[in-house]
Amino acid sequence: MSGEILKHNKMIEHKRFVFSNAETVKIKNSRITVASLQEKDYGIVFKILSDDTSPRAMHSVKKDKVVITGIRISKNAAFALLVALQERLKADGII
Repeated sequence: MSGEILKHNKMIEHKRFVFSNAETVKIKNSRITVASLQEKDYGIVFKILSDDTSPRAMHSVKKDKVVITGIRISKNAAFALLVALQERLKADGII
């Protein structure tokens, strides 16, 4: 499937790939996959073609129980994540 995503009043072309337990959205050198995992959890994978290979995620644990995970994504990746997550939630009957 393909379509367009509105970005600052402009449409962004994207391709959507639907699997039995996942949605992948591809936008210009990046793919975002949202997969349904066991127990109603979701897995998110970002795959980006870039010359900038600096870290985009961090993970830490504070006080032996507080888990902190942060990610840095582009605006295009944020839109792709929005589409993939929305479609996955629809497929799972949550929205």
